[in-house]
Order: sequence, then C-alpha cells, then structure tokens
Amino acid sequence: RISEPQNPPEPQGAPLVVHFVREPLEMLVSAYRYLREGPRLEPWLFDHGSCGSFRCSEADWHWLFAPCKFKCSAFEILHAVETEEDGLHITYRLIRAEISRMLSTIRAWAFSPRVLHVSVGSFRGDPAGARSCIERFWGAPGGLDPPDRPAIPVKVNHATAGAYNNTALWAAARRTPWGALLHRV
Repeated sequence: RISEPQNPPEPQGAPLVVHFVREPLEMLVSAYRYLREGPRLEPWLFDHGSCGSFRCSEADWHWLFAPCKFKCSAFEILHAVETEEDGLHITYRLIRAEISRMLSTIRAWAFSPRVLHVSVGSFRGDPAGARSCIERFWGAPGGLDPPDRPAIPVKVNHATAGAYNNTALWAAARRTPWGALLHRV
C-alpha cells in the first residue's frame, strides 16, 4: 500500500535491462485521464484507502484519504473534485512516489553498461528507430531479434491515446508549482 522510493540495486551480473521511462508531466496528465476512466481499467480504484500499484508515500496516502477517514476510494476522490486542475493534484499525490522511483532508477543506473533507458515517447516519434536501438543494445546487428530474447511488440498508443484534447489540461498542469517542477525534469 505505502512505499517510500528507494534506489534500486545496480544490475551487476544481471541480464541486460531495458528501463522504460516517461516524461513526468506527460505521465501525470496521462494518469489523470486513465484513472478517471475507472474500474474497468483499474479495479483497485474502488478500494477504500488504496493507492493501487502506485504505492504512494505515507504522507501522500494520509493527504489523500485522511479527510474521508480512509473510507473513500481514489475513484471517489477523483470524481468529487470540481476542476480538472484539482483532479491533477489528486493524481499527482497518487503517482508522485512512482515518479520518484522512476527518477531514482535513472540516477542509480545512469552509467551502467547493462542498462538502456528508453523514453516511451521515442516509440511515438520513431517506433522502428526505438525498436532498432533496443535490438542493438541486445546485440542484434541488422535489426534481428536475438534468439534468446522476446520479440518487441511496438504498441504506440496507450488506452486513452487520442481520446481527449489535453491542451487546457497541460496548461493547467504547468501552472501548478508541482507541474512546473515536473516539466523541468
């Protein structure tokens, strides 16, 4: 339920690691839209006092659920706010520890020759190039999948991709102190 971000151990002696990362502000806007769709995507959203797989920090867990005495769900909180900006703030509290874990992993593994950090956005910009980069990292010259590695499916769109015009939401997110901070990361 609750987890403080920790630096992951260096993957020495481990297999090669492809670490997929997202731009934090994009992650926030996407998570807000995704979580608002609700239980058909994430059943834990109806669980009282649950941050689900995001494993929010104890401080954020209290901030989110103490006002309802821990008898409400993230889904109820997200649908009780009056503005999308308030919804972004709720989402930020839900995913802040997840963003911190991602950034901690990037820092901890930044110089490891066994790790390739790949932006999810690179698949939207150049799916074939992103796939080729991963294949080269795995040691497959000529763009062939190594025989001991699974083929890389290239799925560019997320569940909510293209379903919303997020222009106003992006602007609202950038106006907040935490949104401005995530935008600079």
